[in-house]
Amino acid sequence: MSIVDAQIETANRARTDWDVLKRLLAYLRGEGVLLGTVLLMLVLQAAGTAAGPALIGRAVDQFITVGDRGGLGQTMLMLGGVYLVGYVGFMGQIYFMSMLSQRLLKSLRSDIFEHVQKLSIGYFFKHGAGDLMSRLVNDTGAIGNLMGQQLIQSLGSLFGLTAVLIAMFSLNIQLSLVTIIILPLMALLTWWFSIRSRAAFRKTRETLGQLSSDLEEDLSSVREAQSFAVTEDIINHFRQDNARNRDAEIEAVGITAVFAPLMDILSTLATVLVAGYGGYLAIFGDGTVT
Repeated sequence: MSIVDAQIETANRARTDWDVLKRLLAYLRGEGVLLGTVLLMLVLQAAGTAAGPALIGRAVDQFITVGDRGGLGQTMLMLGGVYLVGYVGFMGQIYFMSMLSQRLLKSLRSDIFEHVQKLSIGYFFKHGAGDLMSRLVNDTGAIGNLMGQQLIQSLGSLFGLTAVLIAMFSLNIQLSLVTIIILPLMALLTWWFSIRSRAAFRKTRETLGQLSSDLEEDLSSVREAQSFAVTEDIINHFRQDNARNRDAEIEAVGITAVFAPLMDILSTLATVLVAGYGGYLAIFGDGTVT
């Protein structure tokens, strides 16, 4: 494939993904109150994430180093309140976003089932009942997981990162600049892994749909297979479908397994850079302990 063909394919895929996203977002119409509640919970969690380290830094710099017990006690009470607010936000966003995703999932499955009932007879000759069941149950379940858990994590990370960056730059611009050096590399790796994982998980859905379709057909024709002595052929065919699904699942899990440790390594590297440079500033009198 030439570079031009690859660019065209990427553009077409992005356009298709955007069309799909718009169709999914259309299901969120009428859910303004629930969406607003989710956003409020995200803000509360982000505020707790950003304010906690700032209060700890204040406690060390202003109260612990000078032995001010009264100021330290007040700061610790404030810190406890901040963490409590963050915990409420964290639990609230999971609950309300799960409620939102289940509502979307219910509407989506109902619309798909209604659409299937209106398809031509020829369509059902090409697609088995098992494949359609896989799409109605497994694929829509994946969408529900995307709109629930994955969206929560993405929005939570975005709000949390924004709040933390604001707090960091308000405390120390130099250390903040050192910290964000890693962010472009993280973004690049995330983009690359998203492309690989998208293809891998699409393959898992396709192989699972084929496996379900063949399984439904094979189970409904067991007596005929035994009558014509083709049971061994059907068993071998199922083993092939099962093996393809296994390989696809292993590939998808392998990509995910590589991504998470790489992000942890980069996060650790960012911490090392901040600790090293922050220690340098503290030693030479250009910064505080925190």
